Amino acid sequence: MKLKKFLALTMATVLTMSFAGCGDDNTTATTNQNVNNENKVSASLKYTDIVLGETGKDIEASIKVLSHRTDLEDTKFPEYIASFNEMYPGITVEYETITDYQEQALLRIEQEDWDIMMIPAVNKSDLPTYFVPFGTLDEMDAEIRFANTWMNGENVYGVPSTGNAQGIVYNKAVFEAAGVTELPKTPDEFMNALKAVDEKTEAIPLYTNYAAGWTMGGQWDAYIGGSSNGDAAFLNQKMLHAQNPFGKEGDVTGPYAVYKILYD
Repeated sequence: MKLKKFLALTMATVLTMSFAGCGDDNTTATTNQNVNNENKVSASLKYTDIVLGETGKDIEASIKVLSHRTDLEDTKFPEYIASFNEMYPGITVEYETITDYQEQALLRIEQEDWDIMMIPAVNKSDLPTYFVPFGTLDEMDAEIRFANTWMNGENVYGVPSTGNAQGIVYNKAVFEAAGVTELPKTPDEFMNALKAVDEKTEAIPLYTNYAAGWTMGGQWDAYIGGSSNGDAAFLNQKMLHAQNPFGKEGDVTGPYAVYKILYD
């Protein structure tokens, strides 16, 4: 299933490129006008129009893929490309993976042309500046999950590669060895459990994955939403109107709880 999604996404990008290349030679040179023209052209060709293995069989092109999935660079990516080239031998796929994607992608999106890339942390209002839409939300919602993740207006600019469920994975045997008999329900109880693991076992109490960089802004910051208080409306509705959103709440929830645990 992942392979099919990757191939379909690749094909969607190739076809958008080839179709957009047929635009009017009199297109003006300004960024906004280029973007508007590109979006008008691409609106005629949508993700939903593509039949994998049938549409665009005669295309000859070279495309570049930029990804943060360094774990797939030497394993799955060659397999994906080989399968893609069985259906589309005329398309050459070059790919590059980078570890510090959060920072590097934002810099490179301004300086280089990329045909396919994982969308970095750009403002959604800037999506039309950098990306070609795949279709409207109504069209894409029938094809993929999480279709509204990267949209601007009525258009969808990104196809999710994965869906994540946030939480904590813990080792029951380690907790038992540390004498932790009940799951922690508060930050203080959690820290006490980690201290017990540190003092009574050889295990590392907590793995933050901070060294990867993106996890600080992309993962830990996300925990201040529902994960820190069980309230799905907190991050995007309530926190915006709080007098002191980063202050210590009486029930020790929200941003303070997440950052205090990370700091401790």
